[in-house]
Amino acid sequence: MRTLSSQGEDWVGSSITSRQDQEASMPSTHGIHSTTFDNGLQVLVEPNSSVASASMTWLIPAGTSTDRMQGSEHGCSVLLSEMLLRGAGGLSSRQLSDAFDRLGLQRSCEPSVHHVRIGMTGLGTRLIDGLPLAVSMARDPLLDPSTIEPARSLCLQSIRSLADEPQQQVLHELARIQRPSPLNRSGLGTIDGLNSLSIDDLRASHQRNFGPRGSIIVIAGAVDPDRIVQRLSELLDDWDCPDPDVVPETPALGGTSHLQQESAQLHIGLGLRGLKQSDPRSVAHRVAIRMLGSGASSRLFTEVRERRGLCYSVWASSSNGRDRGDVTIYAGSTPERAQETLDCLQDQLAGVRDGFSSDEYSRAIVGIKSRIVMQGESSSARAASLAGDVFRTGKGRSLQEITSEYDRLDLEQVNTLAADDLGDQWLQERILVTAGSRELDVTGDAQVTRS
Repeated sequence: MRTLSSQGEDWVGSSITSRQDQEASMPSTHGIHSTTFDNGLQVLVEPNSSVASASMTWLIPAGTSTDRMQGSEHGCSVLLSEMLLRGAGGLSSRQLSDAFDRLGLQRSCEPSVHHVRIGMTGLGTRLIDGLPLAVSMARDPLLDPSTIEPARSLCLQSIRSLADEPQQQVLHELARIQRPSPLNRSGLGTIDGLNSLSIDDLRASHQRNFGPRGSIIVIAGAVDPDRIVQRLSELLDDWDCPDPDVVPETPALGGTSHLQQESAQLHIGLGLRGLKQSDPRSVAHRVAIRMLGSGASSRLFTEVRERRGLCYSVWASSSNGRDRGDVTIYAGSTPERAQETLDCLQDQLAGVRDGFSSDEYSRAIVGIKSRIVMQGESSSARAASLAGDVFRTGKGRSLQEITSEYDRLDLEQVNTLAADDLGDQWLQERILVTAGSRELDVTGDAQVTRS
């Protein structure tokens, strides 16, 4: 086991709030303690003396993109995530649940594109006692054949529940055609994929993909870093496994898609190109998208909803991943006003290249910094954020480091980005998904219609 770093950065003053005010609002952390075990497992611990709780986020490189299934079907990592909660380390499902409950620890296990995520939250004084239980879930799950059907049933119910959530249908479909395969797989799986899986398939997937290389454990909150690292070393230093699967990518489908539904609502999803986290322009890009569509003072909310009353919901968000970035825009309207809503959305997108005002910029920066401070007060949010940092960039950032990125930014940089990268070409590459009783008129390279 080797320790790489223990970092703590000085605060960089802000043009929005004073350096003293910023420092006073931040939690009492003592740097990020980063350790890499000889088997490749990365461990980060960020102690925080201002909270009583602690949380763990454990990313294991066994997400939906690693599923070895035919065609577009998938679901192995989805079903396996559910099964990890149903017994481990020689304990039955009920015994494992009781063991966590006796420690007052909340636990979770869920898949994403790249990872299966094991989470644990509770009092900082008890989290270390829960580590053997979490480790048993990852290393020694029971995978009892008698529990696979109830687990499968729950996974299938989650897919079928989408029929009552057209907004989520649109967002799932948008990801499916916007991203290359297998990065376009949802965290729900597919019905045929889930139904085809046997307990032997789950065991084989676990053996292939659950291992230390590519795994990231982050613990944040009221903990002693030395004790945490020592305990994890005792539990995981001898863990080994082949390198996780890498499934080749195929190009994104792109174009447009319409989900035909008889409904009094019509849902619109637009997908545009974003920037990956490591791109030096990604900070300016996030601020630009926030000014465009995040919050009640954003352009989309003000123009499309408030001034023109075209829709009941509208927002934009950006996702900056390790290998790619995406921008997602959503609006919920009626069939009668949906075309005008889409036209107005596209008008606002076309205006982004002309830049933003100083008032828009100031509001966006204040909102972003407020969110950073609030994240620091939640051990679970902080652990998840640090784990995402390590995966996307290879390094965990302190709250001060994150905020200093925005301190170094100015409006001119954001407007330069908007003029250079968020113009005609950006808009022409958009992806459109709609759900409702009618299709909308938009120029697209391909039309994919699904019932």
